[in-house]
Amino acid sequence: MNARTDNPLNGRDNYLTPIRLTLAAVVAVWHAFAVTGAERFHEPAIAGLSPSYMAVNGFFILSGFLIASSLERRRALIPFGVSRLLRLYPALIALVVTGAILTLFIGGDGATGSWLYPLKSLVFMDSSGSYPGLFSDHPRIAWSIPLWTLRYEVIAYLIAPALFFLGLRGIRGAALIFAFFTVGFIVVQLCNCSPHAAIVQMFRLVAAFSLGGLIFALRDHIGFSFTRLAGALVLCALAWNTPAFEAAANLVLAWLLFRLGYAQGGPQALKKIPDWSYGLYIWHWPVFQLVWMAQPGIAPLAILALGMPVSLVISALSWRYIERPALNHKKTVSDWLTARVSPVFNGARALIFARSGV
Repeated sequence: MNARTDNPLNGRDNYLTPIRLTLAAVVAVWHAFAVTGAERFHEPAIAGLSPSYMAVNGFFILSGFLIASSLERRRALIPFGVSRLLRLYPALIALVVTGAILTLFIGGDGATGSWLYPLKSLVFMDSSGSYPGLFSDHPRIAWSIPLWTLRYEVIAYLIAPALFFLGLRGIRGAALIFAFFTVGFIVVQLCNCSPHAAIVQMFRLVAAFSLGGLIFALRDHIGFSFTRLAGALVLCALAWNTPAFEAAANLVLAWLLFRLGYAQGGPQALKKIPDWSYGLYIWHWPVFQLVWMAQPGIAPLAILALGMPVSLVISALSWRYIERPALNHKKTVSDWLTARVSPVFNGARALIFARSGV
């Protein structure tokens, strides 16, 4: 079935970029408190769901929508994989290298942290640590706490194309994937076996990601009317104080994201904002740590006032000189890999068929 050309969700004329930047900023606001170890501060929450927690869910919902769009548009594994690698790695490598350089100049005695940290970060393992001696006397020693979500983003990147190219696509496929991870998230919360936190987070975030994918699959059949919002709110009321509440809350969040993201008649200038969200997301914590290093004991709001502008500047520089130039090479790298991988793949397939007598 061909997508409707008159449907805004089929185009790129939207406010999703500034919305993603806003979500990154929401996470950063909470981290201005967390970096100080301000345990007495409790982020406002509804049934345990705080703004920063739901902002991360929002990232994954939008990512699922955009990744589904990318798969539908490209329909080729190598271009998709290259696009994802070039989106994640250049800025991440810059962050890791910067941490190593800072450690050489301002690192401590090495009692905390490890030189394995950058490797763990680059392969999306435990990113809660830091370099040897870096920030060792801080309330939170981590170099970049937000990196923990990247492993689940990568898991979603692996699951989505695998299922897509296996034929599990369209509305039915997207609905099955969404149902599996959403029910799985509810079950692991109910499970008395105390599942590992990583399993819970995997189901949580991939469920949000698959919701975005389902919205893309349904894009020609759904709207974001206030009637649909009312339906989502009713589900929230029914699921209140149950493990299903977050799944219902994600529906409300998705309504808000896409209602605003595809609003008509809004400021056109906002649509032209560069995509600084990834840079802000991974850089704000190290910047806040450096603000704390310069003035130990500084108040969270002061960290935010000093650190947020610096984080935005670094994000802009990262986009201008690292992320966007890397993404500009997507086609070149994809074509180069395709030209070399396709003959190998075709040869292997021919050999298999020959041996099987097909």
